[in-house]
Amino acid sequence: MKQKLLFIFSVFLSCILSYAQEVNDDGLLYHNGLLSLTYTKAIYKNDTIYNAHKEEQKVLKDGGAQELLKEGVKPYVNIKYVPISLIGNILSYERMQDDYWGGVIGISSAISVINVATQEPYSVLNIVEEASLLKAIKNDTYVTNSSGVDSTKLQQAKTFEDVLTLLNDQLQYPSTHFTLYSYAILDYNKTENKLALRLIRKKSYSHLPSFLQLGIKVTPNKEFAEKLKQNNNFYMGTFLKGRVTHQSFYKKF
Repeated sequence: MKQKLLFIFSVFLSCILSYAQEVNDDGLLYHNGLLSLTYTKAIYKNDTIYNAHKEEQKVLKDGGAQELLKEGVKPYVNIKYVPISLIGNILSYERMQDDYWGGVIGISSAISVINVATQEPYSVLNIVEEASLLKAIKNDTYVTNSSGVDSTKLQQAKTFEDVLTLLNDQLQYPSTHFTLYSYAILDYNKTENKLALRLIRKKSYSHLPSFLQLGIKVTPNKEFAEKLKQNNNFYMGTFLKGRVTHQSFYKKF
């Protein structure tokens, strides 16, 4: 039995290391004259937004890697950043971390959205009219057909934050939340002036992380509509090595 467990463990660890090696790519993914993106680094002008290699070193140091090495354990940390969408200077990305600490395997993923010029989180309320968000969520078939969601309270919600609070309280997977800063842009219909927006929420922390994505069609505000006219944008599905994109279905306009 012990040998069988060791074999399963070795296979599982091998899969993780193989996956990490697969996405280990410092080659340039995207460059527009100001912003450069790889799977390990993002640089806007001369400012580093994130650097996976430096983060790996810090995690190993803070986790006591030197002490583990003395005990014969070789810890391992692999961090990757996968761009999801970029509209103007608004970048959505997934941060993935796999690590091994001698019997303890950690696997995590998180979605963030920032303004690359300021490096500050960027709320979905900065890109979409709130009335459009409210209407889309209140009429979303997944939400309205979910038995855990109180439809009366949903329809009575006055703000988008009220809606998120309700969904986070009543929708399944209570350990994780929808936030104003976890979303990506799937597509844009210029004729209708409509965004295909994905609100993204992690479903689990154990094993390989999975995500719940609410796909809604909304109207961008005037400022974001101008960004959508730029030629250097990219949308969800452009880079496919992230966990959230592997678990996605893509329904364009």
